[in-house]
Amino acid sequence: GRVEAAGVVSAACPADQRLAAQRCASCPKMCRGVCPTLEVTCNERHQPWGHAREDVAAQRSAEAGGEGFAGAAVAGSAYACATCAACTVPCEVEGVETPELVWAVRTAVWAAGAAPSIAVEAVRQAEAVVVPAGGDPPRWVDAAGALAGAGSYKHLPAHETDSFLVCRL
Repeated sequence: GRVEAAGVVSAACPADQRLAAQRCASCPKMCRGVCPTLEVTCNERHQPWGHAREDVAAQRSAEAGGEGFAGAAVAGSAYACATCAACTVPCEVEGVETPELVWAVRTAVWAAGAAPSIAVEAVRQAEAVVVPAGGDPPRWVDAAGALAGAGSYKHLPAHETDSFLVCRL
């Protein structure tokens, strides 16, 4: 969806995901102990509660005519999530499914043109291996080898490599 505020049209999350983000951001962080991303980064904004707060802030910013989902903080937070769903087990907040929320936010970030370049490159590479109907599916490749072949990702800023956090676990 899109939000028009002060003549500016920006990316937005669907209404059900905006509500989920508001509920999650108000939660006492029941998911905290199971989030592998938080375990690795030790950064509160990289756990479901942190993602939800960034989403709520981006939505408010978009509605006020600000940068909305084009902001680096919301993009970094959304792409840091492993979308492993470990948080869904301890979560008792009705209507919150963190992986669905994260994908909705990533979609809004993408629509705002703020996806990290490494995510854009991953999509470009995936589109290059589209298999015609009836063709053989692509074979799994060694992600580390593919990254090594493209040059080291260690030189990239942290927000550019957040989307590969799960690969580094």
